[in-house]
Amino acid sequence: MTLQIQFLTLAMMLGSGILLGTVYDACRVAAADFRLPRWTFPLIDATYWAAATVFVFQLLRYSNGAEVRLFVFLGLAAGAIAYYALLSKLVMKVIHQCIAFLKRLFRFAVWLVHLLIVKPLMLLYRVLLTIFGMLAALTVLLAKVMLQLLYPFRRLWGWMIKRKPFHKLYSLFHRFWKWIKYKYNRGNKEE
Repeated sequence: MTLQIQFLTLAMMLGSGILLGTVYDACRVAAADFRLPRWTFPLIDATYWAAATVFVFQLLRYSNGAEVRLFVFLGLAAGAIAYYALLSKLVMKVIHQCIAFLKRLFRFAVWLVHLLIVKPLMLLYRVLLTIFGMLAALTVLLAKVMLQLLYPFRRLWGWMIKRKPFHKLYSLFHRFWKWIKYKYNRGNKEE
């Protein structure tokens, strides 16, 4: 391994130490801001460390053919220490602000959907309900008026049924109706 490759590997490990520190802080801040349950923290940490290991070894494979030497670990440690000493507080503040912005953006999107979709649908539902209610009331009113108008003819209908030709027609219709109901009920029982 040449000296140039060793310096390239050391620079990549310094950079990856800084990047890993940033990602770790982002995971911690996100878990705290989104109020994740405590039992998810070990899962997040295990996922982080597995992804960090794969990331570092892919960088090593790219830079020096995946040779692990002492300066690789020193470079990672130096990058992480430099990050936590110089950038950690600033990055955490920026991440907090980004998460707060995303939360506000999400609340705005929910409000916008409620305003543009839910409220008009509720208004349409109420208008249709009012129209159908008014139509039902109008139908009932017209039915009552029709019944009141037809009330005098009730006696005439009763008188016509008592007469022989109308009585026979009525009894024929009545027997036919009973026969249809019997057939219908029997058909339903056989199923």
